[in-house]
Amino acid sequence: MPRLEVTPPLGESELAVLEEVLSSTELLFDATPAAYRSAWWRRAQHESTQHESTQRESILREAIENDLRQTR
Repeated sequence: MPRLEVTPPLGESELAVLEEVLSSTELLFDATPAAYRSAWWRRAQHESTQHESTQRESILREAIENDLRQTR
C-alpha cells in the first residue's frame, strides 16, 4: 500500500480512524470485482439460455412449417 503523508501530523485517534477508513475502502474495492464478475456471469448465463431457447423455437417453427408444406 502506498505511504500516505498528512500535514500537519495526525494524533493517535485520527490515525486509527484513517486506518479504519482505508482498510474498509480496500475491502470494498476487493469485493467489487468479484460481485461484478458474479453478476456478469449470471447475466451471461441468462442471455445464453434465452438465445438457446430462441434457437430451439426457431428450429421447431421451421420444422412445423416444413411439415405443413409437405402435407399440402
